[in-house]
Amino acid sequence: MGRREKSSIDDILVKVRNALENKGVSVINVEYQMINDRFYVDYECKECKCKGIITFKKLNSINNFKCEKCKVSVVNKVGSLEEFNEFGINYIDRNCDRTVDYYRGRLKRIWVRLRDSNKLSNEWLDYKEFESWSLSSGYKHWKRLKKIDSNDNSQYGIDNCHWVSETPSNVDYKISEEDTFVNRVRLMSVVGGECESIREKLKVINDAMVELESSKFISKGVIENVFDILEDMKNKSEELLITLDEIDIGRSRK
Repeated sequence: MGRREKSSIDDILVKVRNALENKGVSVINVEYQMINDRFYVDYECKECKCKGIITFKKLNSINNFKCEKCKVSVVNKVGSLEEFNEFGINYIDRNCDRTVDYYRGRLKRIWVRLRDSNKLSNEWLDYKEFESWSLSSGYKHWKRLKKIDSNDNSQYGIDNCHWVSETPSNVDYKISEEDTFVNRVRLMSVVGGECESIREKLKVINDAMVELESSKFISKGVIENVFDILEDMKNKSEELLITLDEIDIGRSRK
């Protein structure tokens, strides 16, 4: 589902509130966050007075809602936010940063999307195998899973994938001073993507210099100096990308 039009959000929030009130809870607050296209609801159960927060993306997920305390075990509790809920509702810690919620579930959502599209190789049909490989192979919240063989018929698997830094085409390059987890992820996406772009451009420059080297009109001594500089820049760009992966962007202060 794409981003919702602002004019429709207020109407949808009213529908969410009314639907949950009919499920036997008092809605304390309901809000919509555009960054991850999800609804967040603070509620209090009329029966047991338990207070909690739920988050969901699809409105029909409300049909699966039951109070966190007195509910039947229909929906898995996700207090740590590490699990993905296939029923569409996550019960979350009241003290959590809601923007962190989106990124903590990102790896599982990627796997679910690939699984449902029948694009996974056999070794990744088990999520734990995919998760283990990803965490040991450079996964970061701002990286994209990319196939080495980009053929549409090729599958996503250990021998055909890597996590790469790539600046999204729709990224906002305006540098924001907002000290939030989401903004730090966005900035790391820009930094990592641009560094990867520099490395790719160095390859193009090197290939062009190889062609120039074959010309009898070009000074061989100068060419050698250029290759030395390019090699140094290549090594530095790779060192930079490795160092970026070591940055701990922390959590939001919220």
